[in-house]
Amino acid sequence: MVNRAKLEVLKMWEEIHGDRTLYQLAAEELGRENAGVHPLYMGIRYANALWKLEPYPTEKAVAELKTLIEEPKGMWKESQEPPAQKTEKIEKISANKTASRRQAAAK
Repeated sequence: MVNRAKLEVLKMWEEIHGDRTLYQLAAEELGRENAGVHPLYMGIRYANALWKLEPYPTEKAVAELKTLIEEPKGMWKESQEPPAQKTEKIEKISANKTASRRQAAAK
């Protein structure tokens, strides 16, 4: 849900501002891969660092978010099942236990 919300915000930015550049807070110690850091995080971790504004990699972020949202199976290891399938199995097991208990009570 968070990734969907991020994608919606970025889409709204593009609709409203078109090709204008979106900026983010940065610090030299922060590194390039930490895109979109929250200002409170900056205040706690980089309070004594020199902050600057740099362009946010909007196109890259949108592409990554679309991939995450459209391919949720990528989040699960091949040996793991998505939660929906696990829930179905749990419901079947619970139903079988309930039926077994009813049969035992009837005897």
